[in-house]
Amino acid sequence: MTLYDGRVVSASSAGASRPGAVGRAFWWRLTDNLFRRLGLFAIPILAMGAIGVTQALNTTALYKTSATLRASTNPLLPEQSVSGADARLWETPAAATSRLISDQLSTNAFLTAVAEEAGLGPAIESGVVDLEVLRVSVWSSSSGDSLLSVNATWADPQTSYELVGATIDQWDRFLAETVASDASEAEQFWSERLDALEVERLAAEDELADYLADQPELVGDESYPADVQLRIGRLSGNIETIEAQIRTTEAEIDKAVLTRSQQTAEAGQSFNVVDEPRVPTAPESTLISQAMLVLSFLLMGAVIAVAALLLTTVLDQSVSSAADLGNIAGIAQVAIVPPVAMAARGRRGKRRGRPRHVAAGAN
Repeated sequence: MTLYDGRVVSASSAGASRPGAVGRAFWWRLTDNLFRRLGLFAIPILAMGAIGVTQALNTTALYKTSATLRASTNPLLPEQSVSGADARLWETPAAATSRLISDQLSTNAFLTAVAEEAGLGPAIESGVVDLEVLRVSVWSSSSGDSLLSVNATWADPQTSYELVGATIDQWDRFLAETVASDASEAEQFWSERLDALEVERLAAEDELADYLADQPELVGDESYPADVQLRIGRLSGNIETIEAQIRTTEAEIDKAVLTRSQQTAEAGQSFNVVDEPRVPTAPESTLISQAMLVLSFLLMGAVIAVAALLLTTVLDQSVSSAADLGNIAGIAQVAIVPPVAMAARGRRGKRRGRPRHVAAGAN
């Protein structure tokens, strides 16, 4: 017989634990560990909950501004159907427009232009306001086949209003520039061509003037020799050719300007503001966000507590029940001695004895 942790056990080389004994022992130890150290395991939950409450109380109330737009057509997707039942895209004009606005808001150039128009340019440049904070504060969403909304939240109601208006203005400008980009490029090309032709005409006129200056002065009905007249005719014809090219180039420029104006006007008509943005008079309710914040911190504390419970249970190798004997190799349980009340001389009352576990095995 061997005394182990105040209990009588006996070593056995033939005894084998019953199926499931190890699993039952672990769960018993886990439950025992939980109730014996319940206060310790509650500390991380209470601590994280307190942090969550503190963070929730410091939550800033935000003002929200929204504007509703109607996108009847999308000039960037000319084949887009109004119903959205397009097998190629399966996207309504409102959804396509909302997606394109969101794509532009994800770029620093577009967002910086919005911030500058809304009066946040100096704050962005000085680092007082981070561009990522502004990015999550402005967004677009569709609410039907043709309706979409542009939204913004900010701690200042006026800034929230300005952000929505700036986003719509910048989108209108981007749309016009994108749709009329081909015509703008054509206008730029022909303008550069016109400048080159003007230089060529001046050079041709100077060449003709220099050539005539080198010729002797004619008297009376005298005329230049045939070769001189041929050269003068060739130089004059060169000037006329250049002038014809200039007239053609100017016509192309006028055509490109007209096309750009038409496309810009069509782009401006592709959407219209149904509900204008307004300066909010009251902040958005923060009750739900505060509750979610506290709940998230409580869950973090619960995860920490569960991890601590599992870790301490695994590391605890003491024998606290009969089921723990199944984890010791070569030990077979025979019987459990129940608690017995024993009289003690010189002491008052009765003392309850701890249960003793007796195991027997072959010597």
